[in-house]
Amino acid sequence: MFKVEKVPLYAKYDGYDFPDAYGIYRMDTKACLGVVGGQYIPVQNEELHGIIREAAEVAGLTSDNVLFKELQGGKKVAFQVKLPDWTINEEDKVVRWASALNSHDGSSSLGIGLVGFRLACSNTWVTAYKGLTKVRHSWSISSKVKEMANSLIEGIERDKHDYEVAMRLFNTAYNEIDHTKFIKELIGFDLKDLQIRKMRANEEGNKLYTTKSENKFNLLSDSIDIELGSAGNNLWGLFNGVTRFTNHVEAIRKKDPDAYLYFGGGKVLTDRALEILS
Repeated sequence: MFKVEKVPLYAKYDGYDFPDAYGIYRMDTKACLGVVGGQYIPVQNEELHGIIREAAEVAGLTSDNVLFKELQGGKKVAFQVKLPDWTINEEDKVVRWASALNSHDGSSSLGIGLVGFRLACSNTWVTAYKGLTKVRHSWSISSKVKEMANSLIEGIERDKHDYEVAMRLFNTAYNEIDHTKFIKELIGFDLKDLQIRKMRANEEGNKLYTTKSENKFNLLSDSIDIELGSAGNNLWGLFNGVTRFTNHVEAIRKKDPDAYLYFGGGKVLTDRALEILS
């Protein structure tokens, strides 16, 4: 795991004042991860690893094999602690982790998210960075351990709630929801909207019309159809159609797929899908 250092920044030209600003540099590559103020206290990855292990034990979780993941070239890092797996049915299991996310670019406090990985389709989704206890970089080590343990305990309770939601989706037939309406609520348009846009573009001689939105709609629909056949003709299949789309269509196009799924557009889309279906 790489180390970081807080380095004061200075104006390049004489006579120019420079605000109280520091760069956070990763020491193995000397890359600048972000610019922060004087009160910002960087948390080393090794330090956070120890905090997570201790907090996990306080929260009643195993502290063995805490996984480390770099995001955005190290601007953010995640430490994952194992939670009990979900069993949807005999053929459908979801591996669960509590993920402690830290930013070295000063963009956020330490926080806990919940990560699900569905074995049947290799789909990953992340929930619950919002609403759980945040841990500030300026706190003492003992305070960080205490609050991170509290956040993990909150995460465990949230995970139980999320499992109940998943089972409710599994036990709700797909025909109880309007497919087209769901997609429109999710991405903001449906095929009818696209047809109107295309017709207006043709009438106005607008050559800037592209098929990007149409392709997105079709690829999302295809992903949903696949998962309805795999996960079952229920709302759980519909939700997993969205996670298939974020994982196997959108994420693979991104420079940093994990960042897209953990806190980018992929997380936004799955959060929105759960909000609609719940």
